[in-house]
Amino acid sequence: MPTLKWKSGASFKIAIFQSSKNAVSVATVSVTGEESVKVPAGTFDAWKVDIAGLDAPITVWIEKAGDHRMLKQVLVGTPVEIQRVR
Repeated sequence: MPTLKWKSGASFKIAIFQSSKNAVSVATVSVTGEESVKVPAGTFDAWKVDIAGLDAPITVWIEKAGDHRMLKQVLVGTPVEIQRVR
């Protein structure tokens, strides 16, 4: 994530290998806002990012500072949530 130029309104096209299809798909990654997000590792200022073009939409929160690490990931419409713990 550190190589992308994160900013409000940014949008990127990224090739992603989908093992369920044994194929590469192009996902659209769009910065849709800025939020403070609390995860077990602490509270961080983050970019809220929507990912479309895969089997299901995904929302992730990317740390604004440093290496732009992924803080949280939610599979939209499911109870699945992944959070950074350290």
